[in-house]
Amino acid sequence: MKLVKNAVEVDLKTIQNEYLGIKNSKNEFPIEIFEDDLRNFIEDIQKRLDAPIEYIAMSILTGAAVIMNGKYTISVNKIMGWIDNPILWVALVGEPSRKKSPCLYIVKRIIDELENTFEIEFQEKMKEYKAKTSRGGSRGKNKQEEEIETPEKPNRQRLTTQDTTVEAISKIVLKNLTGCKRGISLWLDELGMFLSSLNQYKGGKCNSGIDITYYLQAWNKQKYNVVRSTNDTDFIIYPAHSIIGTIQPKVLTKTIFSKDLGGENGFMERWLYVTTEYKETGLIPENLPPMNNQLLKDKLTNLFNITSEKQYSFSSEAQKCYNQFNYDMVQKKQDYGIPEIMKSYLQKQTQYVERFALILHCIKNPTIAEIQEETVKKAILLSEYFVKSYKNIVIKRVNSNDLVDETYEKLLIQEKITISPTELYKSNTSKYKSAQNAKIVLEEMQNRAYGRIVKASNGISFKIYKYY
Repeated sequence: MKLVKNAVEVDLKTIQNEYLGIKNSKNEFPIEIFEDDLRNFIEDIQKRLDAPIEYIAMSILTGAAVIMNGKYTISVNKIMGWIDNPILWVALVGEPSRKKSPCLYIVKRIIDELENTFEIEFQEKMKEYKAKTSRGGSRGKNKQEEEIETPEKPNRQRLTTQDTTVEAISKIVLKNLTGCKRGISLWLDELGMFLSSLNQYKGGKCNSGIDITYYLQAWNKQKYNVVRSTNDTDFIIYPAHSIIGTIQPKVLTKTIFSKDLGGENGFMERWLYVTTEYKETGLIPENLPPMNNQLLKDKLTNLFNITSEKQYSFSSEAQKCYNQFNYDMVQKKQDYGIPEIMKSYLQKQTQYVERFALILHCIKNPTIAEIQEETVKKAILLSEYFVKSYKNIVIKRVNSNDLVDETYEKLLIQEKITISPTELYKSNTSKYKSAQNAKIVLEEMQNRAYGRIVKASNGISFKIYKYY
């Protein structure tokens, strides 16, 4: 009775805003994952551009992943023989004029310079090829000698491309295998066109040669057989594509979070959504020396110059740290109170943590074969940022339809005590679209203290709270 007498009386809005922190759910990028020199460089660029630090940092990490693709791997589990690759799918999410493209350009300019070495080498080989295959070069030789000495035509090598059709990009992969043996990545100023193409189906077939299955397998560097009956194309490759680009929130909803791409294939959960709360200051920094990107150029060039394949592994302490993280993710996925859409994302983060650790380690020093515990902890910090970003995007997607408050009011009017996702969906199929969407609404209702999700004989049920 004494506890009750001294208890503070609060209403629902106070619970939501002050105790649950729904309005003040900030998500700061963990810039401390970088070493001091690179962190200072990123902060300097941020001041000069008056741009979100998240965009700059993830452009740099993805740039490193692009260069490492095909040459660097990590042995995650020696017993199981699990090897992973530095593959990142990054979406810089923001409204127009948020400095997304300038942040990308800082890194892309360096990658273009490195990639230009391939072009110089290609042109030199083409000169040799043309000289050997010209009529003058073969004069005086019989037909048998010409066939023996005819050289193989050189292939142009690449690190990045903007051509996203499966047939085109798979041919680039094949050409790289015969030369530099590097992966190929997509560096796109706008993700919208690429994602829209993935979402276009006509007559039950994917439009423009785009194939979601191909990209799903490329996220894990899995075997893929490219077959085109129109031109007798038939070959096998192991594609591995990092992807980075910019996208507006409304385009994100229409593409990745659409019904076709946001289903059960895991495409939506493979992306790293770089969201930001940064607001431009409008201040132009004065008395600063000219911008010098030599530090970043040296680090990326260092990764590029190691041409032999290198495999890394965790130290014993780092392995324990990663194993604990993996265990924690498994436990979270078994919690029926966590939204299903989040559980799938948590599963993908177990792989992203090992990839983050590999990239961070190699940026620091690619000559050391063992990844330390400190680096794994930094990778986990980065993962936590992306989990929160994803959660915020999902919540905003639900909120944009004004379904959460509306559903709660409707259930109160109907004097409902409990309701299942299927029952809610069937109550208004045009509004909730699917039982999965209805479940997301109920999960967000739980986040707002409108009730709680409980186990039921056939899955889950939602118990409604009534506030008086």
